[in-house]
Amino acid sequence: MNNMICLNDILDAISIKLNQIFGDKYTIYTNSIEQGFNMPCFYIKQLPENRYKKVGNRYYNETSFVIHVFLEKATIEELNEIGQELYELEYIELLNKELLRGSSMKTEIVDNVLEFFIDYNFYTFKQATLVDSMQNVTIDGEVKNSAKK
Repeated sequence: MNNMICLNDILDAISIKLNQIFGDKYTIYTNSIEQGFNMPCFYIKQLPENRYKKVGNRYYNETSFVIHVFLEKATIEELNEIGQELYELEYIELLNKELLRGSSMKTEIVDNVLEFFIDYNFYTFKQATLVDSMQNVTIDGEVKNSAKK
């Protein structure tokens, strides 16, 4: 596919934006998070992706992410403040300088862990396969006269 946005590009852009917002005091995990991880940290989890065929060679991609925020002895007030700052992820810049806009953003606190949900939806185009056109066409035939006299 041409004009393909790779999910890894989105993960990188989210990580870069989180670092810009919060600085280096947070560790950012994008792979599975294991026991004994460094806190405070963000864990970016990709949710299932949906891709829909549209007219011609266009595809619509729906990608969803949840960002878990782990803090030691976090208060609800601290988590709410961080949640508000995470709304800055509405616009992320991919490494190719393309901007991507997030939607369906929401926060939820579960077991003293902040969860931030965001969708990044976009179109991609599949390069059409070029087929050699015909060079010459020869038609053999005659006209049938069906008129009765």
